[in-house]
Amino acid sequence: MAYLPNPLRLKGALGLSKTLWVWGHPDDKTEPRGRPYFGCGILADSMGSNGNVTSAAAARTDVVIGIVVRAGKVLICQRPEGKAFAGYWEFPGGKREPGETIEQCLRRELVEELAIDVTPVRALATVDHDYPRGKIRLHPYVCAQEGGEPQLLACQRVLWVAPAELLTFQFPPANASLLAEAIAYLSAATAPGAG
Repeated sequence: MAYLPNPLRLKGALGLSKTLWVWGHPDDKTEPRGRPYFGCGILADSMGSNGNVTSAAAARTDVVIGIVVRAGKVLICQRPEGKAFAGYWEFPGGKREPGETIEQCLRRELVEELAIDVTPVRALATVDHDYPRGKIRLHPYVCAQEGGEPQLLACQRVLWVAPAELLTFQFPPANASLLAEAIAYLSAATAPGAG
């Protein structure tokens, strides 16, 4: 049995993507009754380069990020040289470890990267993004800084900026929709009369 090189991508109910794989043996074009010997079926969300069937959900990496707010300004970090997106700006955070909750990951990552303590205030919409090197799911949280001053443990610079200024910095592509939501939320939260 062989797989044809170009599977069809299908968009199903609830926005779930599936791959339609067509199979057959390239040297065996017909079965005994003279019909083409090919079949098809939805086998999985994706198939790895090694031929193993994988689930898209299992292949997605959870990344938790903190939109840390202090005195109406937001903390952003510049990615270090030698890393993907070097020189780009980002909200601090990182990959969730097995068995770790989102909130535990958030607190751990901000201590490891910046030596600051935070309290999650509000979860924003998750963001799924596919990079050529892998799929990620961002879990953004607006956070209040509770203690510590940011230290450059895993980044080359940090800045406190007004929410409206976020769009003047270059962020990785996965952050595009998140920036708009964060600016809208933070602008409403700091507007006169906001409670």
